[in-house]
Amino acid sequence: MEGIECSLPPDGRRVPLSLLSEDSFRECHGTLTLTDYLIVIFSGISVSVAAIMASFFLASTVHCFQRLSKGNKGDEEEGND
Repeated sequence: MEGIECSLPPDGRRVPLSLLSEDSFRECHGTLTLTDYLIVIFSGISVSVAAIMASFFLASTVHCFQRLSKGNKGDEEEGND
């Protein structure tokens, strides 16, 4: 917080944020627009879909390797008989 400075009021003064009180921020209002909400929702859905796809891919890969290793063991046992 020491390196962050407030450039308001517009008279050009540089005031470290640590010296400002809560009253200094009363005029600041954070509002989200419809675009902001859509970005948040789309990001959440995208991350969820990506996680599901990655999980499916990894599970399929593990399943294939398990089948291959069982198949190789069966071939070795037939060769020993």
